[in-house]
Amino acid sequence: MTIVFLAAIVILQFGHPPTWLTVLLAVLMVVNYAQFSVAYHYFMRQRPHSLRSEAFDFKVTELLQNRGGEIEAGRYEEVSFVREAGILDLSDAPQNKDETNKQ
Repeated sequence: MTIVFLAAIVILQFGHPPTWLTVLLAVLMVVNYAQFSVAYHYFMRQRPHSLRSEAFDFKVTELLQNRGGEIEAGRYEEVSFVREAGILDLSDAPQNKDETNKQ
């Protein structure tokens, strides 16, 4: 829409339109850009998954389904986010199942 308003302003300048028409189109262009910008920043903070493309969502869904099948088949071991992120001190964590059963 911003491009449409900008093109209209440029094209109208060749026809020498009234000043109010150019100002109106400029104001509409700024309002349109502001609405888009506010909506984008809102979704960027509140619901970032909404900004992803549909193709990305399909790929993620497919990968998660494959991963679930691999976990059930025993070909993939799920790693918790806490361990992955290094939040726990891994030196204190038991290294094998025998140590886990002793605790």
